[in-house]
Amino acid sequence: MGISLLRSTLFGRRLTSTFSGSHILFDSGLNTNQSAPAKPSEALELLRQEIAAHKGQTAQKSYLGYAVSQLASLGRSDSLAPVEKLSNDLQEALKKGDTATAGKLAADAKTVVEEDKKALHTDSLVTQYGTGMIKTAGLFVPSKPGYTISGLAYALDQTKPGDSVGNQLVDCGLGLTKGLALKGSFQAVGAMDLGIAAKAVTLGISSRVADNALTRQTYAEGNGYSVLTGLARTAESSFNRTALASDVITFGLAHGALRQINSVTGGALRNSPFWSMVATGGVFGVSTGSVHEITRQHQAGESFDFQKVLTSAALTGVTDMIAAGPGGKMTSMRASAMERQNTSDQTPTGAEQTKIAPVLQRNFPGSTSREFQLVNGDQQVVELLRNSPNKMVYAAVREVSLAGALGPQKSMLIQHMEAGKDGATTLAVNRSVYGIADLLATCNPKLLPEALQAKHIIPSAESLWLTQETGGRLRFSIAMPTDLKPNESQPVKLGRSVSEMLLGPETPKHLEDMHDKGAMAQAMRNFRTPARYFNGGADSIAFELPDRNILKITDKGWDPTWGSREIWTPKGMKAIDAPMISKPQTIDLREASITWFIQKRMLSPVTERDLNLFDSQIEQDGRFKFWDNDFKSHGKNQLGFDPKTRELYVLDYDSVRLPHLVPKDAEVGGSTWFANRYLMHHDH
Repeated sequence: MGISLLRSTLFGRRLTSTFSGSHILFDSGLNTNQSAPAKPSEALELLRQEIAAHKGQTAQKSYLGYAVSQLASLGRSDSLAPVEKLSNDLQEALKKGDTATAGKLAADAKTVVEEDKKALHTDSLVTQYGTGMIKTAGLFVPSKPGYTISGLAYALDQTKPGDSVGNQLVDCGLGLTKGLALKGSFQAVGAMDLGIAAKAVTLGISSRVADNALTRQTYAEGNGYSVLTGLARTAESSFNRTALASDVITFGLAHGALRQINSVTGGALRNSPFWSMVATGGVFGVSTGSVHEITRQHQAGESFDFQKVLTSAALTGVTDMIAAGPGGKMTSMRASAMERQNTSDQTPTGAEQTKIAPVLQRNFPGSTSREFQLVNGDQQVVELLRNSPNKMVYAAVREVSLAGALGPQKSMLIQHMEAGKDGATTLAVNRSVYGIADLLATCNPKLLPEALQAKHIIPSAESLWLTQETGGRLRFSIAMPTDLKPNESQPVKLGRSVSEMLLGPETPKHLEDMHDKGAMAQAMRNFRTPARYFNGGADSIAFELPDRNILKITDKGWDPTWGSREIWTPKGMKAIDAPMISKPQTIDLREASITWFIQKRMLSPVTERDLNLFDSQIEQDGRFKFWDNDFKSHGKNQLGFDPKTRELYVLDYDSVRLPHLVPKDAEVGGSTWFANRYLMHHDH
């Protein structure tokens, strides 16, 4: 519901009226809390302004708003009629010069106007929340009915009878597009395994963007329209700091509250399609309601009133929960129907049936979480992978549907898909087994051949987290699960982080003589991007990232000129350091100072000819010494070339130094120099 409430709340635009579809609040301009007007003429002006405000609010209603207002007013008298009658009677008395009657009528003006203002305010709230509930209901109703309701509701709410035919046609088209787009975004976000709180706030942000971007008034400028102005207003209204701060607060509070509810109820919200959707609607309403009120206050030039923000958030949250109910009920009924349909051949029996909960995690294409039931419920998959990371598990499974039914039996291979230096060591050893399996559950699925990627349960994943429930339920997700059930194991990660690999068997043991791998692992504990060990040497340990660029980690100190040095050549100045994709980050620990950076990948080693060319260019420039070229062919490994430009670059920045920083014994060279260099202290 809060979606439409942001339609005209564009910062920097002060409107005579604050309207949002059917929500119109006019100010008569006179204070009715003061004493009754002393003169009949003042009373008459007060009545005229109230009549204008009332008609103005009615004229600004959309087709949907007008229908909601009329339905809600059945059985109630029209509050405008007494105002118009008193105004007509007062005018007649003044025309006749009947001052006594005019004075008596003027005394009643304040009361009549106050009653009409109260009625207008009530009508505004009923229209606001009524139209909002209809639109929100469409967003939560599944499949084609939801698209139909959303498209019609938004089209009718954006079109006003009082506008010109041309503007009505434009507004109707924009409203229809908005409704369909928002319904599509709700369906897409609904398929993601984000959790109720994150999902609701994401929907709130996307609704603000669509609502502002697909409203004609957003682009109004002077007597015409401006696309640039509209886009600027859309960005300002959708992503202003106050709104985003409100989203963050809402997410934090909702996440904590929902987690507590799930904990107390054994996962009732998470596992029930109905209550999950109702809770999402409530958090969505709180998010949009609070942002609407904050924006309204800003537009009206009012001081920030936290009490009003809480009231708007609470009312919108409650009404959106109610609006999401029909969609939740339909989703729950569909799930039950699917379960009944599959009972004959997919529902387990006997002892197996007692181990399966009736309603489970959502599993469908695009989901970031999938659940499977082990046919052999006693098979200890998680513990085996936890204790023996290099092991492979081959298991018979049946996928668990949204309704809790079990799919046909399939074979699944579960393994850490670690790539060696050739890119596919694990795969090369187990290629035949990978081919036989129906399903694959591994980390780094992009390392698999295309034919095998199609077998992966979540092909977009980089790492997978696996938990196992008592009875053999396996849950795979792309993020570490935080909502573990009482009988669910601690998760194990398929795929190891850089920190884990630094301390694991992937990183050669001899590098411990050159680097403090423990300190490196501690410094990199927040680096989440998947990687594989690439190589290591005296200066750094390198890992290859999914985009094939190189992550380098060093504990040998850092020269701030590295990555930006140039030399003069006959063709002009030339960069000699391999380009960095990210700026170096230095983490100071008690035992060491660790620096990491991401370097653009180059091809290496280079040829003898390229090595000699680069060495001669360094010598001609005269400012640096390519001191790592003083022994046999090791210099070839210190250089790489860009395959597109064929330009040569230094991969190991420390292999080129200022002359006075080159160790004196390095000039001796010889076959033993490379080994000696590993034990050398870097004194620059």
